[in-house]
Amino acid sequence: MCRCFFLTIIAVMLGTSPALAEPFRLFNRSFDYSVEVYGSFNAPSDLAEIYQNNAKFELYVKPSLTLFKLSKNTTFVSYATFALIKDSYGFDYNNKYTFALGSEIRIRPNDTVKLAFGGKWKMEQEFATGMMRSAFVWTADASLYKTWQPRWLPGQSNSELVLSGWANLRHPGSLHLSERKNGQLQAFAKLAVAMPFRATRLKIAPFLSLLAKIDQKGRDFNNRLEPALGVELEIPVIGDGSVAIGAKTARQNRFATRTSSGGTSVYVKWYKRF
Repeated sequence: MCRCFFLTIIAVMLGTSPALAEPFRLFNRSFDYSVEVYGSFNAPSDLAEIYQNNAKFELYVKPSLTLFKLSKNTTFVSYATFALIKDSYGFDYNNKYTFALGSEIRIRPNDTVKLAFGGKWKMEQEFATGMMRSAFVWTADASLYKTWQPRWLPGQSNSELVLSGWANLRHPGSLHLSERKNGQLQAFAKLAVAMPFRATRLKIAPFLSLLAKIDQKGRDFNNRLEPALGVELEIPVIGDGSVAIGAKTARQNRFATRTSSGGTSVYVKWYKRF
């Protein structure tokens, strides 16, 4: 069932009209809004030994409404997030749905960097246990996307060197009672060479990446560095979106407990903005 649902999402994204949502008027004001659909499928779900035969599916739907434009590059936005998370092992924390309602100030100092600061009320319910939790979460986010076309690239006129990344700070980092006073910082950076595949719009992108996590309580799974080497097939989606099918070899170094593990994983990621 999960596989059919996943394939349906990809098919809908690839065939969707490119038009984005038009602003609507209320109380003699015009409001911009959008809906983002994104997610991933990873196998295995993590490089720790306990997850080696586990696959994980995540789907997010995020409608956003711009309430005020504070300056040329700064807006005040309210949003909701609906999420479905499932894995093949049936771990309680990986099989749940979540809902969040929040607001944030979004700042775009240039075309490369985006920043956001705010907070949200979030709730989650686990499928197996029926356990429901909720809490207010403070948030801070940053993202980076920049491209170059250096002369040394193969097929230089159509190839790109792509630097992308993100970082987010959450307090608390989890809704579990034991984590209510535990903040978490995550950051990810990737350097890729995106090269056209023959005469198509598809791109092959070998990459290097680094994932870092740290929290206040020194949890094993939240304090680690994970360098990776991989390759992606990038499929553009009509309008504002993409699908990436990839494979990578990575090494997870858990510096809180001085343990490590490595391996190869495959994944599919998708993003579409309406």
